[in-house]
Amino acid sequence: PREPPMAPGDILVNQDESLDDSETDVDQIEDSFNRVTSKVGLLVNRSISLASKMSNQLDQVLQRAFLNITNVPIEEATSEPFYPARDSGFLEGVGLEEVLESFFDFGTRVVEEFGAVVTQVFDDLHQAVKEKKQKEKATFSHFLQNRKLCRDLRRQ
Repeated sequence: PREPPMAPGDILVNQDESLDDSETDVDQIEDSFNRVTSKVGLLVNRSISLASKMSNQLDQVLQRAFLNITNVPIEEATSEPFYPARDSGFLEGVGLEEVLESFFDFGTRVVEEFGAVVTQVFDDLHQAVKEKKQKEKATFSHFLQNRKLCRDLRRQ
């Protein structure tokens, strides 16, 4: 699909087996990319479908939660398996500030832990490089001592 078909009289130049291998690799990569693209497309379509099914119910519940609107009519009896208003009793008495503060605290802890891990890794790398340099220095000094001994032996 990338190259035009050969016409009579065309001359092939620099054609060898490595080109066939690279062609096979490129074809496999394209096939894998096409499969991933189709799976991502399917996932996006399913997400859009799910969001559109839930939008009416979520719109009312979110408006009520975030805007403190008490006069938004909510259907109490519903046959839908996912109905946020029915299960939102556990959030009663919890304000938006507390929820956002919890998310912020969690995010802060995650960033701090990540920073600590990265710092530890860099410290370990620095220590390993330092130990390697010291080992090389010790080996080099031992080599210089042996060289001096060899020089002394040659002079004798």
